[in-house]
Amino acid sequence: MTHTDPLVVAGVELRSRLFIGTGKYPTEESMVAALEASGCELVTVALRRLDLDDPKKKTILDVIDWKRYRILPNTAGCRTADEAIRIARLARSMGLSDWVKLEVIPDPRYLFPDPEETLKAARVLVDEGFQVLPYINADPVLARKLEEIGTVTVMPLGSPIGSGQGIQTMEQIRIIIEEARVPVVVDAGIGVPSDAALAMELGADAVLVNTAIALASDPQPELPDRRRVATELARPVAMAIVSSAEAGLRAAPRATILQLRAPGLHTVDLEREASALVGSSTVPVVISSRCDVVLACGAAGVNLPERDISTRDARTLVGERLVGRSVHSLESAKAAEAEGARAGAAGYAAIGLFE
Repeated sequence: MTHTDPLVVAGVELRSRLFIGTGKYPTEESMVAALEASGCELVTVALRRLDLDDPKKKTILDVIDWKRYRILPNTAGCRTADEAIRIARLARSMGLSDWVKLEVIPDPRYLFPDPEETLKAARVLVDEGFQVLPYINADPVLARKLEEIGTVTVMPLGSPIGSGQGIQTMEQIRIIIEEARVPVVVDAGIGVPSDAALAMELGADAVLVNTAIALASDPQPELPDRRRVATELARPVAMAIVSSAEAGLRAAPRATILQLRAPGLHTVDLEREASALVGSSTVPVVISSRCDVVLACGAAGVNLPERDISTRDARTLVGERLVGRSVHSLESAKAAEAEGARAGAAGYAAIGLFE
């Protein structure tokens, strides 16, 4: 799969890799506005918040445009496999969907899913023809078992639901992604746009966000469709970035652009160092690969590897800022320039200079 391919779940193509939850919004109007601003195509709804016994009673489903969004019912609030199975069956009998986001959560405090009950419910629902998208702990063994019985995705948590703690299960999610043959959707704990970007850098196929958007002061998300971003994640490196940049500029006084390439730094550290560099540099600074860091630190632009997101997608993220692209051939350079990117040479150092 490349970054230009649609996401395919159970044979259905989705252009957006951002899934949105519908809980916790202050008003229905703010929820609808957030869905529209996000550009998402798949919306998840908690079935237990609906009065399924009275189909004539107005619910949240009445304010969501079914022609615009695919509805993904979820079983949030179910504590056992039997409860989740019953809710899923009832929803399908009402014509809602045969897709179900399976959540079995007996722990009311930390909201961790029950692996045994999730697996039990998934077996039954898959056998009954449901398209099951299970929410799970970041457990590679459980993810493999769910895939083997026929779930159409696995949805490992980044950190506890609603915590906004970001991706605390990075290594486990990396293993799940490496081994999975179905889409991997990182769910729960995403608190800021850089968390979503990190999930995509790990190789996730999509992210699901609810609390961070719903409880924002302006719940219209700044989370565009961040397709798979091919950014190398190496071990963190100790870098005196500002001093290195100053030394580089002294050595190349005609340099007009300074490029920061630091793939080993965690997002938080990279944003901090990039902000310091932008504040001290006497020439414009571009960041390698990371559009989210460009926005966070106010850099002049982004430089993309040859095989990364398209120039159009980068423009969507960074606006009128500079978009450059590293290339390995004359043909690639011409293609990059035709897209509106500035083509550069291959093989930049951690601090790269354009003259």
